[in-house]
Amino acid sequence: MEKKDYWFALYPDSFLWVKGEKGLVYNARTGTKVKFANEGVVADIVSELLEMEALYCVSLSQETLENENVKSWIHEVATAKAGVLVPKDGINQRPLTLMPVLKVQDGADYYRWEHRQGIDGNVLDNLHRLVFFINGSHYGNDLYSRQVLYPVTGVSVLDGKTLCDFVASGGRSFLSDIVLVGNSFVYPELQFLLDSWGNFYSVKICVAVQDVLENLDAAEILSDRADLNILVSDYTSLHGLSHKSWIKDVQFTFLVTSEKDYENAMQCRAEWMIDDFEILPVYTGTNRDFFEEAVFMDEEEIQSIVLSKREIFIRQTLNVPDFGNLFIMPDGQVYSNRNGAPVGHIQEPLHDIVYREIDEGHSWLRIRNGQPCRDCIYQWLCPSPSNYEQVMEKPNLCHLHP
Repeated sequence: MEKKDYWFALYPDSFLWVKGEKGLVYNARTGTKVKFANEGVVADIVSELLEMEALYCVSLSQETLENENVKSWIHEVATAKAGVLVPKDGINQRPLTLMPVLKVQDGADYYRWEHRQGIDGNVLDNLHRLVFFINGSHYGNDLYSRQVLYPVTGVSVLDGKTLCDFVASGGRSFLSDIVLVGNSFVYPELQFLLDSWGNFYSVKICVAVQDVLENLDAAEILSDRADLNILVSDYTSLHGLSHKSWIKDVQFTFLVTSEKDYENAMQCRAEWMIDDFEILPVYTGTNRDFFEEAVFMDEEEIQSIVLSKREIFIRQTLNVPDFGNLFIMPDGQVYSNRNGAPVGHIQEPLHDIVYREIDEGHSWLRIRNGQPCRDCIYQWLCPSPSNYEQVMEKPNLCHLHP
């Protein structure tokens, strides 16, 4: 019997990732994954598929397809609807497909070119949120504030007019959200800021629950005038809020450092019938076991991640939680991430700081391209690097690479 040749092609929505002797085919349209051993004849086929000029399609002989490893791999890929095997029978044409490759239209190089031409006004389109630590709180925690939005300690206070001038220096940017963190009840210019920004931006106020408990009447008034987010890290005195009807209309962020904290948070949420809430783990330096249980992912959890092609391209380009955010501390220093070095000062124009961050890539462009992630087949499925890694001084949050 005459032996036939075949075309084998991967679809444009299918990613083929190879790291040494491990490989992964990911169908971004369906979320299906095929993990395989990148060895022998399979490795030869994969190498050819990854050549740009191959256009994600290779020619295979029937003899090659009789190889058990090849046959099994192609069957799995086809079953996952990530690729197709087409006979060369004179009727079917060679499949036309393209490898999913990121094409950046306005990356850092584009903004550098604009800057050299003196026309880089569009750089501010990348700014979406400003977080002002307006002052310190007696109940602040500097370690927590490096992980999530939480008041810092200290006595420095940001000047209200300086804040307004800083925001105004951005002109008509894409800035939509402003967040104020600290003890707003003792901040003398809070009303001035709300009056200045209320008609232009979404303003959220984040305050520790202990400061709320010491200023219950003021907190109720504030809950009517602004988006109030109550940050809970101390669960010992929350009974003071239990009878307040207005707490149903504010947002709660429960910080948990242990299983007991988590149980307390869920109890509060249920008893107070809170709809708008978030539970965030925080690292204390001594709760590593809890943190690994709550945050670290194993392979099964990573395998369950489903991302679109666009979402994968985003993770290959920028840091999802950091991008577009600037944090201004009570001393006026501006950060793109609280765990890095300052990228500017509040006395500088917003434009200069945003351009500097994009040009130098302190945090906004921090992706999983370092060890051990760059040698992992799940590199672009895992979430972007977070504050947790930096606080723990660990480059990854998974059990695959301890």
